[in-house]
Amino acid sequence: MNKLVGIIAGNRADATVMELAKDVLVEVNVPTELIVLSDYSEPIEYLHTYALSAECKGIELIIAGESDKPFLIPLLISTTTIPIIHVPIKTSETLNPECVDKAVIWWGKRQLPYATTLPGDGHVAGLWAAQKLAVDHRFIYDKLISLSNA
Repeated sequence: MNKLVGIIAGNRADATVMELAKDVLVEVNVPTELIVLSDYSEPIEYLHTYALSAECKGIELIIAGESDKPFLIPLLISTTTIPIIHVPIKTSETLNPECVDKAVIWWGKRQLPYATTLPGDGHVAGLWAAQKLAVDHRFIYDKLISLSNA
């Protein structure tokens, strides 16, 4: 079966948070792939190619998390129509509110939709993805129902 969800982590440290989303999706039998951008010599080029080809590969939803790749979400939402769930990831430094405000304004003016979790909330991203996919995939719906009744 094709992978239904692509999970993208900016680097190896971010991958630990993104594994939380993958764990949820594996539990409900959603075929998933996890890629780490820092593993590639040309991460922006790889991400662009990935976003352009994801739909042809059967990817129906992308979960993306980054702490140090400010291009990740803008590039994805401007390249594909696949739904995106953004998981912001805090680093050891605190987030600068001024930078966050600029990012919201910059993305907001383009009116490109995507969902965002609280920082580091990969688990919630996995649940959102499962719920969205359950609408079109009965096997995911049935697994979610069985887990909620357990």
